[in-house]
Amino acid sequence: MRNRTLWLLLISNATASVGTGVAMIAIPWLLASQEKGNAFLSVIATIVNIALFLATPLIGPLIDQSSRRSLMIWLRMLYVIGVCIAMGIQIFLSGAQFALIFYYVLGSAFYAINVPLRSAYVQELFEGGAYLKVNAILEIENQVAAAITGIVAIFAIEKIGMNWLMVGNIVLYAFSILCLMAITPSGQKGQKSALSYFASLSEGIQIATRQPSITFMLAAASLPYVIVILFTVMHPTAIANLSGASGSTYALVEFQFALGAILGGLCVSSIMHNITKLYSTLLFALVGFTGVVTLQAMIPTYWGFVSLAFGLGLGNAIIRILRQALLMQQFANHEAGRMNAFLQGLIMLERAALMASLSSILRVEGSDSALWFLAAQSALAPLIFITMMKFSTSTSSPIGILPEKLQ
Repeated sequence: MRNRTLWLLLISNATASVGTGVAMIAIPWLLASQEKGNAFLSVIATIVNIALFLATPLIGPLIDQSSRRSLMIWLRMLYVIGVCIAMGIQIFLSGAQFALIFYYVLGSAFYAINVPLRSAYVQELFEGGAYLKVNAILEIENQVAAAITGIVAIFAIEKIGMNWLMVGNIVLYAFSILCLMAITPSGQKGQKSALSYFASLSEGIQIATRQPSITFMLAAASLPYVIVILFTVMHPTAIANLSGASGSTYALVEFQFALGAILGGLCVSSIMHNITKLYSTLLFALVGFTGVVTLQAMIPTYWGFVSLAFGLGLGNAIIRILRQALLMQQFANHEAGRMNAFLQGLIMLERAALMASLSSILRVEGSDSALWFLAAQSALAPLIFITMMKFSTSTSSPIGILPEKLQ
């Protein structure tokens, strides 16, 4: 039964990742390739991140109070409706650019909600020892499906047009819904309560502050993912400025990133029984990721972008899997949705603030300075993480209850 559930979840996740790949990879490239598209894309991304940050306090309680399976189905149904609206805008209103923006917003919103929802659903379906393995498999699949889709979409849009790409997206999401409907309900019920916006925010903060060291570590471990998201704007902008660069160059960079993500997921899956200290391993991964981003700032060339994208994918995948395992082990299932959403809210806030700064640097100083800005921000992650480790040791904080070995 567990194998059947896992396979259905994997297929559903893979087909849903298609929309993420188009929205988060292909659309930024299309927008950045247009005249003054870089600045326009940065502004749109900043606005979207601020809006999602404001919305996240309501997402967590909704996840914890409702059937996660039903929410995942409804989320995909709403996404399909949104894609149909985007098609209508493009066909009947001839608003090609507006349709691209709407598609980007739709994909960003879906991803922001689906990540904490999927994590809570995994925690509901599987036992604690399986968290790391399932998260590793989902991370590999998600990165590969999104990256390959984005690469294909860059070329497919020119050949078959955006409308047919949207039709294919709708078909795959319908299949994702069918897979979720085939999963046997877990029988767990959400804890019903009527919470206002500020009460929801307060409850998420209370859960997070119960173990402040863990929360700060989770926030620090989220920073590399934010840096990777910023690279979805940085890569198209910097690559477009390279002599002789094209969509093929950007596609190759994304392909390298996907390969790195695959290896990262496989590494964690293969050595998970030998990881004796989760937080020490996370710190090592954060330092390595910072090294890759720093090298990218030092080598802003064609081969620098192509080769180092592999390291970005590798580090990001390892950190995301370990971070999610830490969160699942430290917070109960009935509060996982709120904690995941709280963390997602922090990520959106970081993304909005850093995206605004990145946009300003790109506009005034150029891509080279922007790369050094990303390197400096990336260095904050291991610094915050190691500070919290030392703080927790000196104050006997709840980090001491971390398991000595992952199961």
